[in-house]
Amino acid sequence: LLGAELVRFAVASARARGGARMIAMIQVPNVRFFTELGWRPAGDVEPYHGVDHRPMDIELAPLSPQGR
Repeated sequence: LLGAELVRFAVASARARGGARMIAMIQVPNVRFFTELGWRPAGDVEPYHGVDHRPMDIELAPLSPQGR
């Protein structure tokens, strides 16, 4: 699916730039799609621009032994 490839590309791009965690506001009907791609809920459903969204996140890189 093109949507999955776009999400994977965004995650890989953030990882390549040194990010440790990516956070996004996901429209409620798309939560399952993102969960299947490895994302997890990161808060309660809330209105965002007038539409219910759930904050979700994904770890981009494992933590180093120093916790960074």
